[in-house]
Amino acid sequence: MKNYEDITIALLLHDFHNDYNVALYKGAISVASKLGVSVVTFGVGSFKSPFQNMEMRTRLFSLVSTRDFDGIFYVSSSLSNYIGVERFLEYAASLGDVPSAHVGIRHDSLLTFGIDNYSGMYDAVSHLITEHGRRKIAYISGTHGVYEADVRFQAYRQALADNNIAYDERYVYEGSFLREDGVSAVKAFLDDRKIAIDGLVGANDHMALYAMKELQNRGISVPEQVSISGFDDLSSARSCTPALTTVHQSAFELGSFAMRRLAEGIHDGKIETRHEQLPARLTVRQSCGCQAGTAAHRAANHEESSDTLSEKER
Repeated sequence: MKNYEDITIALLLHDFHNDYNVALYKGAISVASKLGVSVVTFGVGSFKSPFQNMEMRTRLFSLVSTRDFDGIFYVSSSLSNYIGVERFLEYAASLGDVPSAHVGIRHDSLLTFGIDNYSGMYDAVSHLITEHGRRKIAYISGTHGVYEADVRFQAYRQALADNNIAYDERYVYEGSFLREDGVSAVKAFLDDRKIAIDGLVGANDHMALYAMKELQNRGISVPEQVSISGFDDLSSARSCTPALTTVHQSAFELGSFAMRRLAEGIHDGKIETRHEQLPARLTVRQSCGCQAGTAAHRAANHEESSDTLSEKER
């Protein structure tokens, strides 16, 4: 058994430039502070990223030594975004045998954490169909081979099938969780493939929001002509017009939950290999076509949650 005050954990994420990573970090640090655990954070970029600065940061991996840390907390979903889980785990294994927790992936031989990606996305797509009568729903996926992206895509296809809508690959654009993919997807759907859409779902909020902006720039009304839903519930989803219907995942809770489990495992001298997940709920706002006309509902759309940076933190 190891005292919490003697535990030092390396926290590896790809950057601090988005709400999700910052909220995960805040949750993890909050629990570590309460337990007395020391945390050293590394912004290590993403392997094989198309952005040079992100690729160059991966050199920081060499600074993480098992001699200095009792455990490693990986935000594995973003770290593996361009190379897939298996290749990323090869990099992780090169750091040596050290207790670890991985957020955003699922693997039978590791302690992993996530949210219920499948139910969240299934509910989002089904909502557009059953509540708003949408039948031509385009989908912007995340990176193929990344766990969260693959599960959300499976849910999209199943929601279509369960509502007697035939799957059509023309309605799917393979993105990589980047906001620019939202613009590129709309151009692909409308300009290149020349298909009519009445709904659009993004595998994350960034892509959904930029797709909505591109549609609006073209004079296409949201939600009157196209209903839109995203996934994550970032602060920008609450402040845009119309406010984005999306799947809420509390990155703060996920970070705190995973850090507690890792610290407890190191403390007890036993790290179990299992996957644990938190629920993900559909948060209905205006971009899908639902109306939120009351002052109370409007206030709720703009409320500050633990996943939102305060003005001081910005």
